[in-house]
Amino acid sequence: MVQLDAEGWAQRGAYELLVHVPRFPTSQPHVRGPPGPLSDPVARSQPGSRGPALARSGGRAPAARAGESPTRYALPRSGREFGLSPSGLARPAKAGVQMRMDVGSYGAGRARRRRLIAVAGSLAVTSFLLVALPGSAWGKATPATATAPVISTVAGLYSTTATTGPVQSGAASTSQILGSPLGVAIDSQGNVILADQNNNIIRVAAAATGTFYGVSMTAGHLYTVAGNGQADDTGDGGPALDAALNGPNGVAVDGAGDLAITDTGNSVVRFVPATNGTYFGQELEAGQIFTIAAGSGSTITQGGQATDDDVNSPDGVIFDSHGDLVFCDTGNNVVRFMPQSAGTYFGIAMQPTRIYTIAGDGTDGYTGDGGPALSAELQMDSFDGIAVDPHGNVVFADVDNNVVRVVAGSTGNFYGRSMTVGHIYTIAGNGKAAYSGDGGPATSASFDSPQGIAVDAAGNVFIADSNNIVVRMVAAATGTYADTSVVAGDVYTVAGTGKAAFGGDGGPATIAKLDGPAGLAVGSEGQIVVADNFNNVIREVTAADPSITSVHPLTAPITGGKRVTLRGTDLWGATEVLFGGHPATSVSVTPKGKVIAVAPAVTSTGTVSVQVVTLTGSSPVLEGAFSYVPPKGHKHHGGVVGLHLGRARRADLGLG
Repeated sequence: MVQLDAEGWAQRGAYELLVHVPRFPTSQPHVRGPPGPLSDPVARSQPGSRGPALARSGGRAPAARAGESPTRYALPRSGREFGLSPSGLARPAKAGVQMRMDVGSYGAGRARRRRLIAVAGSLAVTSFLLVALPGSAWGKATPATATAPVISTVAGLYSTTATTGPVQSGAASTSQILGSPLGVAIDSQGNVILADQNNNIIRVAAAATGTFYGVSMTAGHLYTVAGNGQADDTGDGGPALDAALNGPNGVAVDGAGDLAITDTGNSVVRFVPATNGTYFGQELEAGQIFTIAAGSGSTITQGGQATDDDVNSPDGVIFDSHGDLVFCDTGNNVVRFMPQSAGTYFGIAMQPTRIYTIAGDGTDGYTGDGGPALSAELQMDSFDGIAVDPHGNVVFADVDNNVVRVVAGSTGNFYGRSMTVGHIYTIAGNGKAAYSGDGGPATSASFDSPQGIAVDAAGNVFIADSNNIVVRMVAAATGTYADTSVVAGDVYTVAGTGKAAFGGDGGPATIAKLDGPAGLAVGSEGQIVVADNFNNVIREVTAADPSITSVHPLTAPITGGKRVTLRGTDLWGATEVLFGGHPATSVSVTPKGKVIAVAPAVTSTGTVSVQVVTLTGSSPVLEGAFSYVPPKGHKHHGGVVGLHLGRARRADLGLG
């Protein structure tokens, strides 16, 4: 904490202000504000108006109305707090909703205090908490910063009218209108696979040049890898490109490059293996297409033959880390599982070639939370997205119930609660069709027809909140995601404004326009791919590459072992620091986004470059940014490291 002067304001330095705003009843309208720092030191509105640009992390600021009493929330006491009164900072704060902003550009002393009080008063702010930011080596506070993730179009040409005719394979990725794309996936090369529903094909937007899925591809171009464009059910056992699909909704890819397709109009699941082998108990040939689950039966049989059971309008589909397949059997209102090998999954003994229900009793409704998933009622509706988290739990969209639910793959503590294997739990949504709750617990938030689901390597859950026209995230841990401070279990908007349109490419994802976001996928570098369904394009949200702005200290002995602090932008998620190409012996990231690296030992003195590697990319190389020097107590003699010696001892040795 900083010291406060007699006026109740900080004496020196740069600071972060945590502002606590009363939460008004949910029936009152909310105004949308930009996430991040407040840029205008003067209030731009009065209570009840459209509001100044001050918002909680994640996006919304409550609009105060004259005469209304706020509903107060408990506030974690993370430091000394002060309330606002007509005379300034006077009384301890009691409660409120936390908001965060940088006050560095607000001037100093009384002028800064007056400006902040004016801003706070316009929002009925009741209290705030002042926290010192860490100072730099030059005595000036330099907070770590982050750049908002950027959105771009990676496939499709914007149009409000979907195509339904012949398509050209190999054209530039953004030169063709798509046909209401739904499911998306990302492979290990960063290629984006999409279910082009109206065109009855599966396509790949190539991120790399090479041969993928049996097709020679050039980066930046779009290729068909399954389906001949005809709406039919033919081609099993032959080349995937010669087969006929019928309105495919979902697509998934595993680490080996095998494809799974929910051929929705045909009520089957089809599979294209990357190599010859045994899959789901069948001997299959690379590049050929095969039906692995079909709807020829009249009723669902637990453990029935997968190709002779009842499958009805399958939707979202995903592989787990073992190559097992999970999909939403939307027409039957259940979640199905197909194992690659015999074993016990979700508490059920299973065999390959068989198909198993792991959630839903087939009845429309919303019941069963906390109990066996097989006894729960679901209310599915196209498009039901599905994902598997890093712990093997299945996460899926219960669309018409406006919630996201989890089937526990093992017994343990997940999503902030104790879970039992094979039981079902709601992790996002209160069941009400609305758009509310950003910055608060995900289970208290409102969604409207959540569709696509994806989970990243950290366990963050991404949700295409389709009718609200945004993509939201349930944070796995407290800390920072991109440019936003997050709390574990809370929900945040990460793309879209809630207004149906197309726009924003090249800018922050949170101010971009979407229309009917459906399928989602997350890549190995944290990129989020969104099927922007009504715009007939595929969008990608990527974090900015990291950059280094300062290194301190600037030297280390060649023996290594010295702690070096690096500051810059987007350094969260740092996994490696390279000193002249040599990896640091340890790397850690502070809550403020500084990187602490221990310099490695090297064999010679001199200047070296510095580079930071994060989960989302690598910083530019800073040439000559760091120097290795002789160890303390040593110095060079003709390029040889020698001891620092006293004058008498040097004379004894004839060194003068």
